[in-house]
Amino acid sequence: MTNTNTTEHKTAAKSEHWFCWRNPFTSIYTYFNSGDYPQPTNTAILETLEEVMDIEATLSGDIDLGYIAHRIKMNDYAFVGTGLWLWQVRYFKSYLDTHKTFKEWCRDEVGKDHKTVLAMIKASLVWVQLVTMGFEILPTSIAQCVVMYEYIEDLDEFYSNWQYVIDNLEPHEFSKKAIKTLLQGEIKKTNTNIRFPLDLFKKLSDTAWSCGISVIELVSQMYNQVFSKVVRTPPEQIVRWYEDLELIVKEQDAKEAAKIVNINT
Repeated sequence: MTNTNTTEHKTAAKSEHWFCWRNPFTSIYTYFNSGDYPQPTNTAILETLEEVMDIEATLSGDIDLGYIAHRIKMNDYAFVGTGLWLWQVRYFKSYLDTHKTFKEWCRDEVGKDHKTVLAMIKASLVWVQLVTMGFEILPTSIAQCVVMYEYIEDLDEFYSNWQYVIDNLEPHEFSKKAIKTLLQGEIKKTNTNIRFPLDLFKKLSDTAWSCGISVIELVSQMYNQVFSKVVRTPPEQIVRWYEDLELIVKEQDAKEAAKIVNINT
């Protein structure tokens, strides 16, 4: 009998599923107010639905676009709180109340693998560090923050690298790939890729940052200063130099050979 009711509930939910594409709030109202739908037992799902309904109530009537943009920006940083909660559980070893290891607690209670949880923690630490350094243009995802985490032990490098990111990428261009490419030494221009050794790129980046210009501008200025003063040598002259050098080497070899003969005699 229970299986029959469950099947009927699923069928009813499926038959009304088209509602959400026209107006998701209407679909949720129908869900809550009709006895034809099974209520979730997961409190996280229920509280999320309630929050969604609060959004609908807030936005009913005239839509405040400024408020919508503000809430979206706040949601971009939602991972920070999650990461700090996880950091706290791990740091104080609160998981020992119910589990032997933090990894097991994450798997059983949070439903996430250990690698994902560590990424969340790293992301929150990066975000907080950037805020305390005075940045207001910040990463908006875990992946973006994790790229920056490898620089966090050297705060000067960490600061200059993020400054370089925001100097060369617009916030809407932030992505794991774009940030990683920029910091690891690949400069893209149309279809041409230029790769620098990482140490050299860091030196160029630091110098450019101190001068208030981009790395590309710095390299361009260096090129102009060096090659504008270079006197180009005709190929024919270079060939003659090599021929003269070869004669000098032969003469020196002959002198060394004559010395050896004299010594032996």
